Amino acid sequence: MKQLVCSLFVLFVCFFCSCNKETKTLDPNSIRPNVMADLQAAADSMEVSANDVAEEIILKHLNKSADSISSIEKYYLYAFEAEIFYYSALFDQGINSILKARKQAELLNEKNLIGSCENILGLLYSNKNLPDTALKHFRIALNLLPELENSKWLSKQFHVYNNMGEAFLKLNQPDSVIYNARKSLNICKKLKDKRGMVFAYWTLSEAMLQKNNPEKATLLADSGIALCSPNKIKDGHLFLLASKINAASKQSNNATIYSSLEAGKSDLNSTLSSPYSKIEFLKQAVQSLLKIGDFEKAAPLQQQLINSEDKIRLKEEKIRMDILVNYFQNEQHLFQIQQEKSKQEAEIQLTRYLNISLIAFLISVIVAIIFYRNTLRQKEKLQMLHFEKEKEDIQREQEALRNKSRLDAIEEERNRIALELHDDIGSSISSINIYANIAIESIEINTEKSMDLIHRIKQQSYEIAENLSDLIWAIYSGNDTYGQLFQRMKNFSFEILGAKDIHTQFEFSTSIQNHYARIDILKNILLFFKESVNNIAKYSGATEVKISLTELNSQITLIIEDNGKGFDRSIIIEGNGLNSFNVRAKSLNGTCEIESTPGKGTRISMSFADSSLDSLLN
Repeated sequence: MKQLVCSLFVLFVCFFCSCNKETKTLDPNSIRPNVMADLQAAADSMEVSANDVAEEIILKHLNKSADSISSIEKYYLYAFEAEIFYYSALFDQGINSILKARKQAELLNEKNLIGSCENILGLLYSNKNLPDTALKHFRIALNLLPELENSKWLSKQFHVYNNMGEAFLKLNQPDSVIYNARKSLNICKKLKDKRGMVFAYWTLSEAMLQKNNPEKATLLADSGIALCSPNKIKDGHLFLLASKINAASKQSNNATIYSSLEAGKSDLNSTLSSPYSKIEFLKQAVQSLLKIGDFEKAAPLQQQLINSEDKIRLKEEKIRMDILVNYFQNEQHLFQIQQEKSKQEAEIQLTRYLNISLIAFLISVIVAIIFYRNTLRQKEKLQMLHFEKEKEDIQREQEALRNKSRLDAIEEERNRIALELHDDIGSSISSINIYANIAIESIEINTEKSMDLIHRIKQQSYEIAENLSDLIWAIYSGNDTYGQLFQRMKNFSFEILGAKDIHTQFEFSTSIQNHYARIDILKNILLFFKESVNNIAKYSGATEVKISLTELNSQITLIIEDNGKGFDRSIIIEGNGLNSFNVRAKSLNGTCEIESTPGKGTRISMSFADSSLDSLLN
């Protein structure tokens, strides 16, 4: 969740890099008034997260003939489209659009435009978890963008320095974060840019938390908060308060935690604060309150956090789908326009050659024969072009059918996830509500019973958070390969088994490293695996564990084997948790086997077929 919120924060930094309202003006001599007005409308829509509306505005111009749009207009249209994809977490599509914008900037030979493209490219790669690649683009941007020039509607040097700090945060290199954030802060002071100074202080505060220096982190956060008064900087105030709460928690400074919570109340109720800043603030608040044992204040904030995350996830998922549909429809439309233009050019060319042949026939039979032969050869070429066009049409129709099937599958999975959230998490929250009411009623009569119910509420809340975390990880588009699934399994193993000094060996089929895995496969394998590892840590008494995720003939097999004390299958009944393994295997049309002997350890395996892996055999 920390990585997710940091990434979302970068989105807002990117937004103010190129769409800050204080500098949203363009040279009226370089862009037509109607285009400039639509660009402003798109920017305003992005500022209130109406990215689907902004995409429709941009596509209205991109759908027109390429000859009717100037290079500078193409640059801004593609740059805006890249930002729309960025805010919608469609990073690959965003890279495609910003590369088109950079091509126009290179044709115009404008260093500022090219530098702004490199900055946005860096942000896109940073959010694809490729911070090293992102840093290469940021360094190019620094060489192209002037330090103090107030460029209009473009990135500035201090934005790039702060974005580099964000990339180094992901690489856990706090000293590099501090260097770049201070560079950004110094430039902002020269430009008297309060917003830039606020975000630079936030980056510095986060770096100090990475260096385990909460005292310095608090001072930096306070410096940024002071700049937010009396008119609070949008989102900056909540992010800084979140850092301050985190630092106070590390210092066990309860007074600062409560005062920061009070200071953020008005921002939580403000429509000017984005959902992302509210989520980061609530997350830090809940963690700190749970740490100091104030469950009464933590409970409503936890519920507010869950509601906020659910709301923004569902909203963004719909917007992301709408944008993707519009994008691919536009790509198809542009392709059809290009095909029609090529057809017209071929027809014109054919007419020209026919006229030449007729004139040549009147002059000389010999010349007529020569041109006649040329005409025949041209017809053969046209037939070949026609054949190629038919072939391309068939391929395009097949691709459209595949895209439709993919979109239908995504829609079905979205509905299933929504139902699962409603049934599982809804029932859990209802149980928590029941436990809370009983605990309140019996707190004075039976304190022990009340504390037991509170512990149940705490455990069930933790389980809801874990389930949501796994579900969010599974549906995030950046985690859709078997390789990323296995990496998460390794991280979880080190976290749980490492704490018990249990040595773990891993085996993984590299042939499926980058192969796409469906959401239901990601979720069920991960939950099957986590339940197995938790059982080993709690009950097995093992010292060694072997974990393998392999593929053979499109058959995926997961095996978890330990050398623990084992158990007698004839005594242990399915109701003790073993039944859930079979349920997860069956949900993938697979099988589950559990082998265990007292004193000889336990071996749990799940196997199922993934038809999409058939391509590996071809």
